Amino acid sequence: MNKIAKLIIGVGLLVLVLSMVVTSAASAEKELEGTRILMVIAPDDFNERELSEPKEIFETEGAEVIIASKSKEVAKGMSGGEVKPDISFAEVNTGEYDAIALCVI
Repeated sequence: MNKIAKLIIGVGLLVLVLSMVVTSAASAEKELEGTRILMVIAPDDFNERELSEPKEIFETEGAEVIIASKSKEVAKGMSGGEVKPDISFAEVNTGEYDAIALCVI
């Protein structure tokens, strides 16, 4: 898949996530309290904004966010940012999470 297609998919995911949160923002209660969300990133060239912006919103709404990648070694973003994943793909048990978010670029 080319980078433009990935960007379109990534922006679409971000818009979807933000619209879900804006809808729930009217409530004074943290809508995602007790929710576990797995965010998946590539080990190289992931989009830092696609990780950081939804992650911040999820955590503000009370979710626990776990970051997974190919390994636990530092992942490098498109803009030079670095993130140390919490777990590797091999350690993921999908049954432990309420949602999975992919940072596709």
